[in-house]
Amino acid sequence: MTTFGRIIRQLFFGAAYLFLAMGIVYWTYGKVFPTLPSCGDGIQNQDETGIDCEGVCGGECPPAPLPSDAQNIQVAWVKAVASDVDAYDLAAKIINPNKYWGIESFDYEINVKDKASALILAKTGKSYILPDSYDYIIIPSQKIGAEVGGLDIKLTQEKWRSVNEDYSGVSSVSLPIKGGQYGLTEDKSGTVAASGILVNKTSYDFDKIDIKIVLLDSDGELLGANVLDMRAMFSGEERYFRSIWSTPPKGMVSSVDFKATANIFNSRNFMRRYGTEEKFQRR
Repeated sequence: MTTFGRIIRQLFFGAAYLFLAMGIVYWTYGKVFPTLPSCGDGIQNQDETGIDCEGVCGGECPPAPLPSDAQNIQVAWVKAVASDVDAYDLAAKIINPNKYWGIESFDYEINVKDKASALILAKTGKSYILPDSYDYIIIPSQKIGAEVGGLDIKLTQEKWRSVNEDYSGVSSVSLPIKGGQYGLTEDKSGTVAASGILVNKTSYDFDKIDIKIVLLDSDGELLGANVLDMRAMFSGEERYFRSIWSTPPKGMVSSVDFKATANIFNSRNFMRRYGTEEKFQRR
């Protein structure tokens, strides 16, 4: 072997030994002096719900970019129905056709107009909607000093969130209503009530679960609506609820739609009894 060849061979093995030694030193240093998790390490750790955001780091995580093929939220209907003297229940049905995208938070504005199309009431608020589902926006018992002629609704400031691809629709967020019923109350006062038992069939403990109750006639027209919330409901728990209307609806109630949902995108809605991170919070 020539002198030049020996030099090249020595350089090659020397470099290999150097890289090996550096690797051993780096590994040993990492074991002896491990890097502590921080809010600037570029890693989702600690109790962060994104990379270096929320949890101990505070601040909101930025929304994931919405894909170009995502569809807008659809408004199926927005209606008002008399619930008492000069009072109306306002309700809107919205639909999210996106399988892997939901909205953690959005602003809404419902404008109520009289027969002359003049604005007589504007109600604003915030809500959310899960992927591949429908939901209701309900504002019950609003005092309106005129006959309602029409309504419209605007949705703005939509904060979209994606879910893992192994999460198909909302089937994993199972919050069924057991024994739902509607009828006159037992006190014979003429009031009516809708009741049932909410079952948390998920493996998660929720701080807040929303229950929407919509009364419909045989043509699907709105006869009444109300919204309740259940607080601090643990996995596997069952809890009774009841909504009362002091004035019976002006029409024959043919069906009652009970809709129970929990905002899985809001990290504060999970009660962490065991300090674990829920899979819906991983982005």
